[in-house]
Amino acid sequence: MTCSLSQAENEDMLDFLMESFDLTPLKIDHLFQGIIETRSATGAYGYRLMPHMVQGEGFFLACFRKNNGQAMLQASKSKISHTQEGAWNYFLKTEALQLIQKEDDFYAISAAHLAFYQQTQRTYKWIKRGIALGKMIRKDIIPDHELAMYQAIEFQERVEFDLKQALMYLKKDTFVLPETSKGWHLASFQGLPLGWVKNLGNRMNNYYPSNYRILKQNILT
Repeated sequence: MTCSLSQAENEDMLDFLMESFDLTPLKIDHLFQGIIETRSATGAYGYRLMPHMVQGEGFFLACFRKNNGQAMLQASKSKISHTQEGAWNYFLKTEALQLIQKEDDFYAISAAHLAFYQQTQRTYKWIKRGIALGKMIRKDIIPDHELAMYQAIEFQERVEFDLKQALMYLKKDTFVLPETSKGWHLASFQGLPLGWVKNLGNRMNNYYPSNYRILKQNILT
């Protein structure tokens, strides 16, 4: 792509690329108004986006396919055990997802993106790795707040809060839960997820992130 409409900088450069590399020129169908298709001497397609007919200053582009490029990336076999995968399946269905592990942290990534992640994580520092599921330390799971916010979560153990309880939860207070079984529960208000609680029987642990908590005392006044 160039920001020039000069033949020397555009079509002539397409010929240079065609003569220097093993490339197949690609034709773009269904052009919008204001885009003019050109052909170079070697048959490469170029496209002029005319500045008086499209938004912006106008530019030139062309597309090629590299004929001797690398084969499609293939994902390597997952190192996640069946036991670990089964534990996370309790929180969400992972058929369309692939689990990845970084130390004690587990993530779910689209199966279509797994090979790309595996190829690039050796070279680049990934800031975001899909859905943060949580930590698994030995056999103990601590689900991440991001998992609670995941729209496709299918976790069945839920506890519905009224407004007063929801506000207490969002302040990261603790209180007696409604009649629920022991273990992890997805807290919700009017059907919308708030975060995780763990019922220990005689008390509950509030896992709402501390940096998200409501600090104002009289929130309703």
